[in-house]
Amino acid sequence: MKNHHHHHDYITSPNNDPCLKTVVTITGNDDAELTKREITNKVIPAQYGIRIKDTVKLRDGKFMINFKSPSSKQKFENVIATDGRFQLNDSGRPLPTVHLKGLNMAYEEEQIPKLIALYNPEITKFLEDNRMEAASAIEIKKKRQNPAKPHLCNVIMRVRPEIRNLMINELHGLINIEYSYIHIEDMSPLRQCYHCFGFKHIAEYCPRKDRQYCLHCGGEHLMDQCINREEAPTCINCRMEGLPNHRSHIAISRDCPVMLRFMDNNLHRRKYQLTEFKFAQLNVNKSPTAMTAFANFSESKSIDVMCVTEPPIRKTISNINRRLNVIYCQSNEPNGPAPVRACICVLNKRIQPIMISHLSSSDCTVCQLGSVIIVAFYAQPYGDMSDNWTRITTIAAWAGVKNLIVTGDFNSDHQIWFSHATNNRGCDLLTTFIQSGLSVVNNTDTPTFDTIRGNQRLTSHTELRKNYAHNFFNSQDMWNFH
Repeated sequence: MKNHHHHHDYITSPNNDPCLKTVVTITGNDDAELTKREITNKVIPAQYGIRIKDTVKLRDGKFMINFKSPSSKQKFENVIATDGRFQLNDSGRPLPTVHLKGLNMAYEEEQIPKLIALYNPEITKFLEDNRMEAASAIEIKKKRQNPAKPHLCNVIMRVRPEIRNLMINELHGLINIEYSYIHIEDMSPLRQCYHCFGFKHIAEYCPRKDRQYCLHCGGEHLMDQCINREEAPTCINCRMEGLPNHRSHIAISRDCPVMLRFMDNNLHRRKYQLTEFKFAQLNVNKSPTAMTAFANFSESKSIDVMCVTEPPIRKTISNINRRLNVIYCQSNEPNGPAPVRACICVLNKRIQPIMISHLSSSDCTVCQLGSVIIVAFYAQPYGDMSDNWTRITTIAAWAGVKNLIVTGDFNSDHQIWFSHATNNRGCDLLTTFIQSGLSVVNNTDTPTFDTIRGNQRLTSHTELRKNYAHNFFNSQDMWNFH
């Protein structure tokens, strides 16, 4: 292992006091507690005369140490620099990391920065204007052979922000290296372990090293030993979280809701902002044909979320096409599992839903979509409704300052939501919503349930409300009701 001498130009405050903080990271690790433990094993402060004021665990595996003197800071960094696993940074903001994909394997690592500078005039100009060497602006972190195409490799590089901007934006993600144009993209900070397929760590630091999980079925064996290869795949992460669509994909799928949620939390540059939220609600009366028509309508109108009551079911569970990303909960009744009567379909894949299982039941699906809580609710036409009203009050209290949308078929009539008449259930429901700080925001009298039974036409209207506690949206004009 090579020992490198590091020279630091200390960041100074307005009164010219040096910055006494160092942020430490470990390559491939996003767990700050693990970083702390590794530092503890590497550096004993009393042994080196290092005086520390305090420490702070940061996001993405960063661990910050605040020293009492510049000499203590320098001693610490000299010791830690002898171990190539550790990365040091004064500001806590590491340089951007980019991923070069499909480079010829024959190139040596030290050649790559020079060739990038030589064949891309925009980058050459930046280096010349700033009197920088290519190797100091473009640092090769890792070169990995492509297992599918052994003559090619992928290269991970840490670059100056200005260089990253030129590569991604000015050069449109194509780098010229000896007249071959190589694709380059931002490196995702999301780490996934290829041992257990969990997130925020890599296989070297896997907490479950004693087990090997199958990528196809999630069992404790290697994938090439899997006897379930002919069956539908199982995502181990979705299965562990109890998500209903865990049999539709493998753990490394970019459509995995668990992966998408982690990416949404880590990649702020890709984070989807809910500036307009379009949703539709309908009671499909258990009809597969009506469900298909509703899905086609929603997709044609670019609906983000479908709230469905009385969905088609098979063996008491929702029987809806997996591509609609259906979310539901099934509760138990004295006679066995209750049929699912309310569910939510998230059509916009940029929205990462989290089902709130302790508030959900077969008749009520509660999901969090960023700062918005959305509820699909079904109340049966007859019987005591007090438990239903209590559930709504509980959901509203749990939502707190988050935005709350409640949609559903409550079988309750009130002229406020455009019913032709008002009954006692409608009055009780309205009272429940008012006491919970919610308000009716329907702007249409189109029924969400409309069918013929016998010789009688039956209709019902959506009860749709918004929590006033936190005004996430600037105006009600941004809500779209269908």
